[in-house]
Amino acid sequence: MNSRYGGLEENPPQVRNKDDRQVRQFFETVDKLKKIMSFSSHFALNFGGNYGNLIRECNEFMVSDLEKCINDENVAVTQEHMNAVWELLNLFQSTLIYTPLNPYIIDLVSTILILINNWNNNIAKSKELAERVSVLDRLLKQHLSILEAINLLKKLIDRADRLIRYDPKIFDFSEHYMRVINEQLKKD
Repeated sequence: MNSRYGGLEENPPQVRNKDDRQVRQFFETVDKLKKIMSFSSHFALNFGGNYGNLIRECNEFMVSDLEKCINDENVAVTQEHMNAVWELLNLFQSTLIYTPLNPYIIDLVSTILILINNWNNNIAKSKELAERVSVLDRLLKQHLSILEAINLLKKLIDRADRLIRYDPKIFDFSEHYMRVINEQLKKD
């Protein structure tokens, strides 16, 4: 995980060995996703109805498939699972583009993108799916960068506003002094 928001690794290794660091990260991601989805009011508010069911369904089969992969069991990708993942990615794409993002959506989307990335790299091995996940990850990171820039600019505007309102009497004296000097120079 490269970013503080759990960004995707550029070349994640295959998850095969139970002692592997990636396996521990996988289980940490699964635990984080369970925790995020346990906030049922936030989940229902942001992804209610069929979208919530789609997220749960994809989460269940991807975790199950990756656990089988860790245990060196063969896993076959079904067209139904691929269609569900593509539908989920389309949902996330429209969410990232058209919905005001809150911390809950950001955490959920970034965590599921990590899970989809691992599932694709270890099981589905689809170049198109990898590209879409990468695009959505970059879109999310750019959104977060823009939010950070907005917050920084708000702070700078506040500081500039306070500086503009700062009006010590010495400035009035200096202004009068400069006017007198200018008048004297014009006379000379």
